[in-house]
Formats: sequence, structure tokens, C-alpha cells
Amino acid sequence: MAGIQGRLTVNPMKSDRSQVRDLKGQVSLYGREVVPLIREVLASGGSFDLTVSGTSMSPTLKPERDQVRLKAPQRKMPEKYPILFFQRDDGTYVLHRKIRGGRQGLWVINGDAQAWTECIQPGQVIGVVYEIRRKGRWIPVRDKKYRLWVFWWRRTRILRPLIFRVKRGLNCYIFKHGR
Repeated sequence: MAGIQGRLTVNPMKSDRSQVRDLKGQVSLYGREVVPLIREVLASGGSFDLTVSGTSMSPTLKPERDQVRLKAPQRKMPEKYPILFFQRDDGTYVLHRKIRGGRQGLWVINGDAQAWTECIQPGQVIGVVYEIRRKGRWIPVRDKKYRLWVFWWRRTRILRPLIFRVKRGLNCYIFKHGR
């Protein structure tokens, strides 16, 4: 299975039914049926590329444009604030950031576009992001500019509702009145 890495664009978060289509020589799979394949590839030491579909990780990850490359989770998370691909208790698959360890071995998780948090068990994690593809360029999560962005964005969590309200207001103004 490791031979597949880099050839599949997978989006298990988009819908429950499996759809396959060709995009510039790549195969895109949608649906929960692909998660066993992701687990198998990661368990064999491979990597898996996912296309971002939701807005919960904005502005770090843009839906339908950015991709993330996953690897298997390690016992100890090497990076501060890693982005995790995990399964919620209700069965949905999510790509959010670990912001800290919590009580009773739980991890506190947060989407970059959200002000609220949730807790998960470490065993719910399927993969860890180690590269982000933005505008056609792969950026390692150890990149200094990326880490500076994450550091700054994590510090603004309490201000996010205000930041997004101002952004929406500006967008509405520009839409109504032009540039």
C-alpha cells in the first residue's frame, strides 16, 4: 500500500457515499469507505494526502484548495500544536489542531476558525499532518514561517469572534460598494 502515497487525493469528510473522479491524473475518493485504506497506508509507514473540505481550519487551510499530508501518529507528538486527523465519537472525521493535553489523558482540540474546543482520546487519532500544500507548494510543519503563523494564530483564539466579525463586515461592505 505504501506505493500509493502521493497518488491519491482523499477527502473522507465530504460525504458518506463513495465517489471517484479523475482530476489531472489524480484519483479523488470521497466517503468513509476510504478511512480503512488511510489507516492501512499509514500503518505500513506510508503517507496519505487529504484535500481540505471544511472551513473549520481557516485561515490556515483553505477548503478545496489546500491539501495535507498525513503520517501515522507517534506516541509523543514532536510538534507543538499539531494538526490531527481523527474520528469523533459520533463517527465524523475531522482535521483540527491539538492545543494541549487535558485531564484524564484527553487532548484538547480546536479548529483554527473556531473559538470553542473539544476533547478527544489519543486513540481517536488516525494521522498527523506533517506537510501542507498551499497554492501548489508543499510546506513542512517544521517550517519557521509556518510555526510563527501558528504561534501568532493560537494567541489570538480569544479574539477570533471579533476578527471574523470585522472580516465579514468588510467583505459585505466591499460587496455592496465595490473596491
